[in-house]
Amino acid sequence: MDIVNEIIYPVLDMLKDEDDLMFENKPDLKLFGEGAAMDSLLIVRFIIGVENKVYEVTGKKVSLAGSADLLSADSPFETVESFAAYLSKLM
Repeated sequence: MDIVNEIIYPVLDMLKDEDDLMFENKPDLKLFGEGAAMDSLLIVRFIIGVENKVYEVTGKKVSLAGSADLLSADSPFETVESFAAYLSKLM
């Protein structure tokens, strides 16, 4: 499964359309933290969107919303690439 193209980018596209955001979907897109494409409210919506998209595409439930990894120094939520690797481990 291509997690980036089947799950992550569609969720990012949905958020961009809903909020009229201007960022390019790419592996090194910074999702969270200083200089990121998203603020804290948008990252929550992204996480919920990914959880829903994973279920829609795979039928599997994943829980990201309570993840302590979000605030860790080497957060997997930092870029699309690191998040895709993290998500693949959960699936």
